Amino acid sequence: MKRLLLAITVAALGVFLMVMLIAETAGAQSGCELAHECLGQDAQVTPTGNPADLFYVWDADLGYARYLPGMNLRNPCRYEGGYYYLTEDGTWEWWACEYRMPWEASEEGELS
Repeated sequence: MKRLLLAITVAALGVFLMVMLIAETAGAQSGCELAHECLGQDAQVTPTGNPADLFYVWDADLGYARYLPGMNLRNPCRYEGGYYYLTEDGTWEWWACEYRMPWEASEEGELS
């Protein structure tokens, strides 16, 4: 009986410690709490501010429209100053985004 009670106590203590460890790591700051801290300038290259969204954009290099995730729109922003994308109402609009490489940002931290 004492062995069973000891085994249950040790098992309960082990489960408690594992739960506490998981809760501690889940509550820790991941390094970024706001979207712009994680996404950086990628959030600035899309009309929605979400680089995970898909956009139907005119690819000037290829000469036709295609779906691209926001993360892939850095080049048109950087080299062409923006891109045309198809809106929900079926019209084409120009997104004049500003994207600069991190080393091009001013010392005031305007793109941080």
